[in-house]
Amino acid sequence: IVAAPAEEAMHFVIVRSSELGCEPLCPQWIAARGQITADSPKAFGKALKDVKGARLPVVFDSAGGDFDAALALGRIIHEKVLETAIAATAYAICGPHDKGCTAKKRKSALFKGTIAQQGTCASACVFALAGGKRRFTAASPNVSLFNPAAYSSRQKQAVTEQIAGYLKEMHFDDRLLTMMRNAAAAKPMVLSSDEVDEVGLAAKHLRANTLQDMRECRKTIAAPNC
Repeated sequence: IVAAPAEEAMHFVIVRSSELGCEPLCPQWIAARGQITADSPKAFGKALKDVKGARLPVVFDSAGGDFDAALALGRIIHEKVLETAIAATAYAICGPHDKGCTAKKRKSALFKGTIAQQGTCASACVFALAGGKRRFTAASPNVSLFNPAAYSSRQKQAVTEQIAGYLKEMHFDDRLLTMMRNAAAAKPMVLSSDEVDEVGLAAKHLRANTLQDMRECRKTIAAPNC
């Protein structure tokens, strides 16, 4: 089974853009960072309750983790018709793991930050990402895939069929699964930005930083994350 490198369990943080001049209509997103675990779908469900129906994009920065939990995350995202992205979140003033990062210190009930030009979505993370209605990417994404046999201890054919069925649910064609089948069992296949686009994981013309563009909140029909 492919596990993410040592990193914290995935946490979901509601982030409001720290771009100067965006108030009172600042873009927001859900930053999803860390290793996907069996508890991640439940934690994500709580974050969705906290946003009270707002359709915020989910911005992933993760080296992977639990295969079945990643599928569950993707299905929730697909059901809620949310957008996804590969990008890290850079917090302004302080972040969720900084000691003493109170609402008073950051002068906001929410964490504030910006979407970075880099980000990681590796191994099982790609399945969660795949749930997005539209999938955005950082300018310099770190994306890697494994052979289906590496994602689960179950029999390879069964896992391959499970992945094929899931990708069909998410409206993917055969290109992504074909690339996975061509990957080595124990060595990640690192994708270029062009390959990420070609297999439909994320469109290179949809840059993740546009999700924090305050001009999208000034339009007659504002973006759903404003």
